[in-house]
Amino acid sequence: MRLSSLVLTAVVFCVVGRPTVSSAEKVPDESFEPYTGMLENLSVELTAKLPPIDLEKTKTPGSNEEGQLLRLLSSKSLDAVLVKYIVLLEATPKGMAEFEQQGAKQAALVRELL
Repeated sequence: MRLSSLVLTAVVFCVVGRPTVSSAEKVPDESFEPYTGMLENLSVELTAKLPPIDLEKTKTPGSNEEGQLLRLLSSKSLDAVLVKYIVLLEATPKGMAEFEQQGAKQAALVRELL
């Protein structure tokens, strides 16, 4: 599952950046508003789930903060949310909408990814 998600993410990053005839056209605001809302919701969800960790204290070996950070990084509980967040953040909501409007295959790929 993780490998397929990473491969799919890489494909989207490569394809979204390519200029096409349809991406040169103006994309209506309402077509990327759902992605903007999704990005905002993911940001709120991640912020709520992340414990407050003093990053300066994580540099001290054996500190409570170091333990918290290591548990967070080794946990897979946030992987799906983080992948969606990074894809939307890097590809941008407008870029996702432009890619989706290129055709049925692209729209299916976006639905599968998100």
